[in-house]
Amino acid sequence: MKINRAAATAALAVSLAVGLAGSAMADDTGVSYAYNRQSAVDWAEQHAQDAEPFPASCTWFVTNALWAGGLPQDAGWNAAGSHGHLQPRPGTPSATAAQPLLDYLSARYPYTKPVGMDFTANAVPQAEPGDIVAYDWEGDGTIDHLALVVDIAPGQYPEVAEWGTDGTNPTRYVKRGWTYSEKDPGWLQSKHPYVKAWLWHVDTTYLPSF
Repeated sequence: MKINRAAATAALAVSLAVGLAGSAMADDTGVSYAYNRQSAVDWAEQHAQDAEPFPASCTWFVTNALWAGGLPQDAGWNAAGSHGHLQPRPGTPSATAAQPLLDYLSARYPYTKPVGMDFTANAVPQAEPGDIVAYDWEGDGTIDHLALVVDIAPGQYPEVAEWGTDGTNPTRYVKRGWTYSEKDPGWLQSKHPYVKAWLWHVDTTYLPSF
C-alpha cells in the first residue's frame, strides 16, 4: 500500500510521541526490547500461505512477524481499530503501509537503518533472518513492497517470505530468493528494470530523544 509520505510522517510523529509518553519506553534511561528473530521467522513461515485479510497486505504480514518476535505495540503502531474510508484496514497506518512502518521503526529504534542491496551481487552480508527487505519497483523513491528475511542461502543470499499482489493475483511465498520471482519465474530486474531494494536490519536498541 502506498501512502503520502509527508502526511504519514507528520501523523506518525504525533502518534509516536503519544506512544512514548504513555509507555515504558518513556523512561529517560532508555529501554531495549529483545527481538526473537526465530519467533518472527516461525510466524512468517507458518502464515505465508494464509489467505490475505485484505489486498496489498505485505506490510501487515511483516508487522505481525515483528510482533511475534517480541516488538511491542504502542500508540504509534498497533492492531487496534482501523483506518481508511473506502477500504478500511486494521490498526494504525504504520501497521499496514510500507513507508510508515519503516519510518516508525527508524524513529523508535534509531539503529534500525536501511542498507542498499545490489541486484548484481545477490549477496547481502549484513542480512539476518528477521530483517526486512524493502522494494521500490519503479526506482522512483517510493517503497512499494516489504518482505521478511527467513533464511540465508549459501553465498550470503537472503531468502524471504511475504504476502503480496500482482494485479488481481496474490503472491504468498514461504521462501524465495530476494532477487528472484518464483511466480514469473525469473529475476526481478527482468520484470522491473529500475527496481531498487534496501535491507532494514532490525536493531531494537532504544535511545531516548530527550
